[in-house]
Amino acid sequence: MVTRITKNISLVAEHLKQGGIAAVPTETVYGLAANALNPEAVLKIYQTKRRPTFNPLIVHLNNTDDLGKYVSYVPKSAFKLMQKYSPGALTFVLKKKRTIPDIVTAGLDTVAIRFPKHRVMNSLIEQCRFPLCAPSANRFGKISPTTAHEVKQDLDGLIEFILDGGRSNLGIESTVVAFDRNVPVILRYGAVTQEQIESVCGKVKSSRNLTIISPGMIKDHYAPLTPLLLYEGNLSSLKELKWDITTLFLKRGQSLRDFSSELFTRLRKADRKNAEYIVAALVDNNGIGRAINDRLKKASSGFLVLEGGEFKIRKKS
Repeated sequence: MVTRITKNISLVAEHLKQGGIAAVPTETVYGLAANALNPEAVLKIYQTKRRPTFNPLIVHLNNTDDLGKYVSYVPKSAFKLMQKYSPGALTFVLKKKRTIPDIVTAGLDTVAIRFPKHRVMNSLIEQCRFPLCAPSANRFGKISPTTAHEVKQDLDGLIEFILDGGRSNLGIESTVVAFDRNVPVILRYGAVTQEQIESVCGKVKSSRNLTIISPGMIKDHYAPLTPLLLYEGNLSSLKELKWDITTLFLKRGQSLRDFSSELFTRLRKADRKNAEYIVAALVDNNGIGRAINDRLKKASSGFLVLEGGEFKIRKKS
């Protein structure tokens, strides 16, 4: 199969109408899209990504007017968040209707819904006239792509079309929230911060549920081929490390928001250097820093520690 990068929205829309799959741009990362109402098309996403079918997908809609077709109940706090942050990088886990196939939700009675804010993606949904599932356009568990060419590196020969909409400006996945008696529960940290959600709804909860009810809840994810080690010590001490490493740190004077937008791109560049290890450091765990740390922890294989003047690797638990 020849994989084509195209800017022809109508061409890709017609392919999706015929039950095909295609990589598409969003403001967060590029997604691998299919008609969310076509179980056979959705299955192709799982097969192409090698994604386990117990991991549910996000359904993308263009506007809240369509919610009633697919969702049976929307809490008041969800409506408030939609009014503030939709369209945008916030995903809502809500009680579903039977119109959503079980394969989309991994058999759960809830569905994850997002309203993307990307001109090309919105035009595509409008032309298709059906909602789109669109998990990240890569092999499952690997680094999310933020450009059409990064998608091609991962899925060349596996899909027919990559719809080019430029670089994903946010560069990190959406925040996912569920609701417990009208209180938002954050299932995945992402581009919309906890503080932004709290400004609308008051205090929120952070999920400790081991049951996977939304994307982004699997422990190991976003991983490069090169083992990534997290280092919590003084960065200047790394000068004494004789190993073959490449590093991934917050640049001097760089904002956390800017760092988050280039995190996956820098991780890919570090991976291409073919060093023995990538060494990264966590950032302040507030605001968008929570999402950055979540991605780095899930991408890591362990910790680099300095004990008794000697560097050692401690596997993550």
